[in-house]
Amino acid sequence: MMLKTLKTIDYHNELIETQLKGKSGPFGSHIVATLFFIYILKDFVPIAILIAIMLIQIISYIFRTILVNKILKNLYISDKKTVHKLLKYYLSMIFINSFLLGISGMLTVLYAGELQLFMYIAVMSAIVAGAMTSLSSIFHAVFIYIVVSFSIIILSLVFIGGTTTYYFAAFMLVIFIVAIVSSSFRINQSISNNIAQQEALTEKNSNFQNLLDMTMEAIIITDSHYNIIDINESGVMLFKMENKSDAIGINIIEYVPDYELLKLQNAMQNERNDPYEIDLRKYNGETFPTLLSSSNMIMDGKQVRIGTVLDLTQIKEKEQQLIHQSRLAQMGEMISMIAHQWRQPLSAISGTANNLALNLMFDDIDKEEFTKEIELIIGYSQHLSHTIDDFRDFFEEEKEKETLTLEEIVTRTLNIIKVSVENKNIKIETHFNCPKLVTTYVNEVNQVVLNLIRNAEDILLERKIKNPTITIEALCEDNNLLLRVKDNGGGIPKSIMNRIFDPYFSTKKEKDGTGLGLYMSKTIIYEHCNGKLSVKNDKYGAVFTIVLPEALMG
Repeated sequence: MMLKTLKTIDYHNELIETQLKGKSGPFGSHIVATLFFIYILKDFVPIAILIAIMLIQIISYIFRTILVNKILKNLYISDKKTVHKLLKYYLSMIFINSFLLGISGMLTVLYAGELQLFMYIAVMSAIVAGAMTSLSSIFHAVFIYIVVSFSIIILSLVFIGGTTTYYFAAFMLVIFIVAIVSSSFRINQSISNNIAQQEALTEKNSNFQNLLDMTMEAIIITDSHYNIIDINESGVMLFKMENKSDAIGINIIEYVPDYELLKLQNAMQNERNDPYEIDLRKYNGETFPTLLSSSNMIMDGKQVRIGTVLDLTQIKEKEQQLIHQSRLAQMGEMISMIAHQWRQPLSAISGTANNLALNLMFDDIDKEEFTKEIELIIGYSQHLSHTIDDFRDFFEEEKEKETLTLEEIVTRTLNIIKVSVENKNIKIETHFNCPKLVTTYVNEVNQVVLNLIRNAEDILLERKIKNPTITIEALCEDNNLLLRVKDNGGGIPKSIMNRIFDPYFSTKKEKDGTGLGLYMSKTIIYEHCNGKLSVKNDKYGAVFTIVLPEALMG
């Protein structure tokens, strides 16, 4: 492994930068150490040799400093080949430094005594120990520095010293070199692995952030106190922020309208919750409908909550268009129903008016009888007026909920449709066994009930059922109110049971069915009225059940 590392000079930029930023190490090795050796050798070695060594060390230190600055300047802007070429020149300066230090040791063996030699070895050992921390990030540097300098002194001890003491010193230095080189290599590998792990973590975090930013949904990460610690780019755009800093550190509650706080707090108490609709507030204060889902998870050893936010603005607009389209379809049917309801009173008004005209013609006027006839006309006219009011109220856009019983809700619908249905010999039965109140958008529930009655009517007529009957029941069950619309038309085929609430699915294509009626009915009950709409077959026919939450009366 060590030999493989030494075969090529290929170091991460961060390792090179760590190596080159140290200033005290090179100065101490080139200048301070050389001055110390000159001091202990000045009485033994010719001064000219010592001055030559000093001059070479100073020049190599200057070149080494120049190379350091040049490498650091090119480290992150040049290609690896250029950086590694400069690094080789830098290593050559370390070689010259260590070679001269080794020569100083050889001169100590050659000219001085054992005391000066042991002083030299002690100083070199201290310098090498310091080099482990300053040079280990580039293993070539510490290897060259230790092996070259100590190899020269070891060879000098063996071939020049020639005594048992020198042999023993050489042996101990060999052991010291092996230990120091091995330790330096482990330090280098540890530093390299740490950098590799940091890079992998950085890349992982970058990939995670890129993944967050690529999603269409807004993703918000909050801490245990619901303060935002991260938000993706989609979230920045969705909430109309300038950048992430507008959100970081802000409590998520700041983006929730007051009337939605209870819903959010209830959802946050669960570790994981199903998606739910909630209005949120943008950075500019504008509220908008969303689908929010969130769950707890552990990130960097801490519990966080990750939430996804889907903007429902366009979906809600499309939904309103579908509701309007469905209402227009119903309106055409309602006009036909009004015609049925108006035919009898109009005929009565016409007949009464004719009677009055004949009486006037024959001058046969009984004041009391005349008054009764006028009252009949007024009564018929009021009936027509009520019909118009019912029609108008049915299609009025509601902005506020009403609180009333299921019987009152159904009665509003029957006031409009009952005559039309019964004129087709279809019997409508009602069983109201729930006096509790419900708070809801009444007109929208009326629209659903009307649609269910019309569907039952179509089936009964299409299948030519004998004694056709539509039954409407109101029941109380726990904290819910149930409204059932049943018929005796034979039920819904199993093959289409799972599809009848799909948009644009219709069994009445030949009758220009839009396929929106049941789809919009379910949408209205689920999303607008916070209830449920389901269907099943009993032994007589289809049973549609609307479940609405009971009104919470203070």
